[in-house]
Amino acid sequence: MSSARPRALALGALLVTLAATAACDDEKNVQLLEAKRSEILDRTTPKQEFWDEVGRKGDALKKTRSVAEDLASLSAKSAQARASRDAQRKQLEDARTTNARTSDVLAGQLAQLEKAEGEVAQNEAVLAGFGERQRSSGAP
Repeated sequence: MSSARPRALALGALLVTLAATAACDDEKNVQLLEAKRSEILDRTTPKQEFWDEVGRKGDALKKTRSVAEDLASLSAKSAQARASRDAQRKQLEDARTTNARTSDVLAGQLAQLEKAEGEVAQNEAVLAGFGERQRSSGAP
C-alpha cells in the first residue's frame, strides 16, 4: 500500500527533471533519466495493480468478518441448545427419580392392599363359620 506514494513522488520528480532537461538537447541526460524512470517503475507497483490488491484484500476481510459473525451466531445458538439440553436432562432425571419413588410407594401400597384383602377374606371366612354355627345351633 505504501509503495504508491513513493512511486508518485518519484515520477513527479522525474517529470520535473525531464521538463528541465527538455530545454537542452543533452541526449546523455535523457537516457540517464529514462533509465532512472525504468528503475523506479520496476521497483514500484503500478497504480491499478495496487488498487486491485487493495480490493482483493478488502473483499477477503469482508468475507472473514462475515464468517466470524456466522461463527459467533452459531456458537451462541449451540450454547443455547446445550443449555436447553442440559435442562431437559435434569428434568428427565428428576422425573425418573420421582417415578422410582412412586413405584416404591405403589409397591408398598399394593402389598398393603393384598394384605388387607387377605385379612378381609379371612374375616369373612370366620364370619361365615359363625353364621353356619348359629344356623346349625338354631339360635334366633
